[in-house]
Amino acid sequence: MSGENENPFQSPQQSEEPTHLRLGEAERERLRRIAIYQKGVIFSILIYVLAFATRLFFFPMPMHHMLGMLIVGVASLVGVVFTILLAVELFGPAGGILLGLLVLFPCLGLIVLLVINSQATAELRRHGIRVGLLGADMSQF
Repeated sequence: MSGENENPFQSPQQSEEPTHLRLGEAERERLRRIAIYQKGVIFSILIYVLAFATRLFFFPMPMHHMLGMLIVGVASLVGVVFTILLAVELFGPAGGILLGLLVLFPCLGLIVLLVINSQATAELRRHGIRVGLLGADMSQF
């Protein structure tokens, strides 16, 4: 019985080569684009958070509304561009256009950015790429 020598509680062994290194050149380039676009989406999320913090805490009442709206406008534009680029890679052109339009709505846009960011993280992790708080480390590509 060869099964007697095997430890059923032993952790599974990983292959020597990470999954993302076994991919073809085209798929590796696609994952690199997803990682770059994800960083843009994360940047847009950070701008949104900065906008709300700025409006609430840092500027006097008459100025905070105008400055907050300016920052949210910049976040929306950055979010639209990177959401379209990222969603086209993940869902195709129709998904990219639809999600890009949804980002234009202030509160809904933030939710869309968070969802598309989580989808990009799942896609990268499925291919063995480590993703941290600020996206994937580009040295993995």
